[in-house]
Amino acid sequence: MHNGDDDAGADGPPGRGNKPAVYGERQTSRVHSALEVIDQKLKEADSFDLIERLVWLRGELIKQNERIETGKQKRRVESLAEWSKTVGRIAAMAIGAALLVQGNQIAGMFLIGIGVYFIAPTFAGRFFSTLTGKEE
Repeated sequence: MHNGDDDAGADGPPGRGNKPAVYGERQTSRVHSALEVIDQKLKEADSFDLIERLVWLRGELIKQNERIETGKQKRRVESLAEWSKTVGRIAAMAIGAALLVQGNQIAGMFLIGIGVYFIAPTFAGRFFSTLTGKEE
């Protein structure tokens, strides 16, 4: 019989090894149903040791779910930021081309240069350093 007094580490529950569970993004709903099961077990618990372990497990599941949701939101924001930058760069090149056609060469070339520089930074950097004769 195990008495629950072994070292589990600072993050682990008493009597358990410190092995974090890994949940994928699609298992968020499973985490919610697991929380419901844990809540039911907490209502039925009759020993302090069991309550302590269930509360720790519940907290870990909630933290893990928050990490999953935060990761999803971060990826959405990064994707949106990248798309908006790309659209802005293409718009700068299109407006620059329109200005060139209308006869405003300086502003047109400037905007096309900005678009090219940000779409292909390595190529544009080499191109501009070759023109100016300076190393990056």
